[in-house]
Amino acid sequence: MRYSSLMVVAAVALGLQVPGTALKAAGVLPASRLTELCASDGGDYKDGFCTGFILGAAYSLDGKPGTGVCVPAITVKAVREKVTGYLNAHARASQQDASAALAIAVKASFPCRK
Repeated sequence: MRYSSLMVVAAVALGLQVPGTALKAAGVLPASRLTELCASDGGDYKDGFCTGFILGAAYSLDGKPGTGVCVPAITVKAVREKVTGYLNAHARASQQDASAALAIAVKASFPCRK
């Protein structure tokens, strides 16, 4: 992993805003691009990429201590719709990298109930 990639990952992990130029230099997928890919539901590679990216984020956070994420037993389509709905409703999320935006969207969409 290149130094610039490590810097971006560290900044995202700390909850810092990362400038778009740093994201491009590190080869990070912008959330705006993920949202474009998720607009496809025709069973093509865009559809699969979107679904896989979202599920990877959702299930990597699900039930892990400190994440506050509890994904219920719902369909893959329902997980995707809930997360993309959040991203589409929160324009500021599209200014971040996709991984950071998805972590926020998943936590907001599937909070653990006490």
